[in-house]
Amino acid sequence: MGSAQFQHTFYQTFELSDSIKQLEISVSGNFKLETWVGNTILVETKVVLENGNRALFNFLSKTGRYQIAGQQVDSTLQIKSEMEAPPMFITPSGPTREQVNTKIMIPDVFGSVDSLNWVLKPEF
Repeated sequence: MGSAQFQHTFYQTFELSDSIKQLEISVSGNFKLETWVGNTILVETKVVLENGNRALFNFLSKTGRYQIAGQQVDSTLQIKSEMEAPPMFITPSGPTREQVNTKIMIPDVFGSVDSLNWVLKPEF
């Protein structure tokens, strides 16, 4: 008998106030950063559970397991996972494998200092 698979995609947006001059990214799991011409940060998180179902997914998501948080500290917006390294979840039929892939779209007015730190470009 094959294992059940369930998938879901979350979308989140973060508004950028005029006082934001820097971004710090700290997201667990697989993630990709891209720039775009918008004025907000868009986050797409795709979760695939193997050996799981909707009820298990609903339970796990209510714990904040897949949420990304945004917090402004001075002129920096910190974007980070609610759970740094979620523990493996084991069901009566065995461990549940999770594939979590996050895509973060950053406005193109920011430039990359390194893969996790971005600053507002001087012309803006």
